[in-house]
Amino acid sequence: QVCQLEVAAQIRAACIHCTCRAFSMEVYAWGSGNYGRLGLGHSGDASVPQHVSGVLNGCDVTNTACGWYHSAVVTSTGEVATFGSRVTKNLGIADSGSEASDASEDSEHSDKSGGSSEAGGRGTGARQRRPGRLSVGSASGRHRRSTSDFVPHILRSFPSRVNIVQVAVGSDMLGAHTLALSRNGRLYSWGYGPACGVGSSAHVATPTLVTKFLGMGADEHARARFEANELEPMGWGRHSHQRYRHRVSNRQLGLQLLRPRIAKVACGGGFSAVLSTEGEVFTFSLSA
Repeated sequence: QVCQLEVAAQIRAACIHCTCRAFSMEVYAWGSGNYGRLGLGHSGDASVPQHVSGVLNGCDVTNTACGWYHSAVVTSTGEVATFGSRVTKNLGIADSGSEASDASEDSEHSDKSGGSSEAGGRGTGARQRRPGRLSVGSASGRHRRSTSDFVPHILRSFPSRVNIVQVAVGSDMLGAHTLALSRNGRLYSWGYGPACGVGSSAHVATPTLVTKFLGMGADEHARARFEANELEPMGWGRHSHQRYRHRVSNRQLGLQLLRPRIAKVACGGGFSAVLSTEGEVFTFSLSA
């Protein structure tokens, strides 16, 4: 179907849905639409390629990535657009006033419903008399917020003059996350905390610069330190079947804080891996 439209320049597939960047720099998506990951404004499936439009109309798309919960694209101007589910804050969209407005609407409705009761018990009285109204209002507010994420949104939370050239997305049963690589080799991440590489297990709401990389360097002295410490982490006591692993400090292992220039990024289910221009591979997540 894509070939009937135009020749595809890049295609990304994730389990049961795909995104495709054509030579005209437009994006097409098809497959399972769960969580709004196709970017078509709904959660329905698409049996044939559909054009992803919205804020991407008139934009040249240079890179795409798709995962179980969401998808992401990069434009020729270095901007990133995401769409899908907000699970573990993986879309990188800062909370807008929509949640606050929904809350205020619910509050106003509660005030109006309990206008004839005493001020001290007005909210409680409203909930007792009309238990269904507030829950319906909250559900509709959540529905509006969720479906609005089913179309592409340009992320405005990157620092000024940051040009993104590649994105990667990953997901598993614990959550989802996104990586973005800038033109000057800087790495940004958001979403599922342990896979973001920022030193915390808390979920990251907006694109955050990854600054700490531990490694041994590329020189021969670093390799020698590694070989000398290679067997140190393993040991066993008086019961040979009760093997255990010693805790070895970064200093003992010869690890040091590096400032690599990143060349390639990739995401898996709850973990991430990046490649530097020096050929170093860095991985981060929770230890399994």
